[in-house]
Amino acid sequence: MKAFARTGKDCSHESVNLITSDVIDEYNNLPIEIIIEALKKGGRGKYGRTYLLSVQEVFIWIDSYLKENPDLTMTNDYIYFRWMNDNS
Repeated sequence: MKAFARTGKDCSHESVNLITSDVIDEYNNLPIEIIIEALKKGGRGKYGRTYLLSVQEVFIWIDSYLKENPDLTMTNDYIYFRWMNDNS
């Protein structure tokens, strides 16, 4: 699939499916709750202005969230449990 399909101006179901697939491939070691929190903050503009919904933009949001929460990059159960308790 061409890169434009992941960065095009429209936000079709196909584009969203491709972005989702890329996020799962790249961040498969992170719990879904952490990814969702990063997307919420990024979608609300915490990591700068969003011009287009693209896989690059989503990756920037997730990476920015992980930089401000460095302990979440560890994948053991203790870190996940701690994150769940801090965010419940």
